[in-house]
Amino acid sequence: QRLVPAAQSPSRGDSDQEAAINAPDILSAAVCHVGARRLLFQVEFAGPAVFTGSTFIIYLDMDNDPDTGRVDPHHGGIDVMVSVSGDSVSTTFHNADYAHTTTLAGTVDGHLLWVAMDAPLSPRDGTLALGLHLLAQRKGGASDSTRHAVVTVPVQTDVAVPQADFGRSGSLRPLTDYRYYD
Repeated sequence: QRLVPAAQSPSRGDSDQEAAINAPDILSAAVCHVGARRLLFQVEFAGPAVFTGSTFIIYLDMDNDPDTGRVDPHHGGIDVMVSVSGDSVSTTFHNADYAHTTTLAGTVDGHLLWVAMDAPLSPRDGTLALGLHLLAQRKGGASDSTRHAVVTVPVQTDVAVPQADFGRSGSLRPLTDYRYYD
């Protein structure tokens, strides 16, 4: 499967000193359907994806329906929020249809944040339309965000994926932090 571009944001051009104060500088996000109920999100940042002292959120309108999910003027229709802070990734639900059936895992690789999510999907005619926007913030520093966009992702419902040990939250810490090496 190929990642489909979903959101873009121009770089702020932070110096190293500014990058240490500001929220992570978002460059882009992309998503693909892996198979079954699994989506894969890739978010690219201008610098290393470090979330210490900051919060990064992927706002997802999983069914692309503004009448379901969160009700407010800025995030209407959002069903699931994927939040990253420090070395943790977690979910918040605004639509009961996703609360007990959505799990995820995440990892960081340099400038990239990867999030794999198993969730109920509602594809139509071989595609899935979902809305998303991103927000990065750090107290005392500049924030970054993207506009809400709707992305259409090809879906192959007959593709199976291996069972994964996902949860409603997880750690971004690599195994090397635990002195594990293969």
